[in-house]
Amino acid sequence: MIANTDTKHYLDLTDAVYRFMPSVLTPEDTKRIHGFNERLEVKNYEKTINYFYHLMRNADAAIIETEEPHSEL
Repeated sequence: MIANTDTKHYLDLTDAVYRFMPSVLTPEDTKRIHGFNERLEVKNYEKTINYFYHLMRNADAAIIETEEPHSEL
């Protein structure tokens, strides 16, 4: 399972453990995860960082205001 490497360490802390990776992976990408020459495409990496940035910025916002423009890379 992808995105399970670290989550197993948090299972005793909470019931809300979400296992996902906000990237679009091709079959070739999945072969490289935790393998030889592990990597993501730069565009996928940027999308992942963009996702987590917006998640953290808006995590406790009652009303989400988009001061900074959001766009697909």
